[in-house]
Amino acid sequence: MVLYRPQYNTRHTFTTLCLGEGVPANTVAQWVGNSPKTIYEHYAGLVSNISVPEL
Repeated sequence: MVLYRPQYNTRHTFTTLCLGEGVPANTVAQWVGNSPKTIYEHYAGLVSNISVPEL
């Protein structure tokens, strides 16, 4: 039996990837049907632009 992740995970991934690419939170909120406040409270804190140096 194969277990799949809920579709909600795809939505979360899309939101965080858009924010990581610099799409404004207001635009992402419109796309996914949330308020900008929700985007900032639940998604924007997960995005970081920290790069790992090559060793």
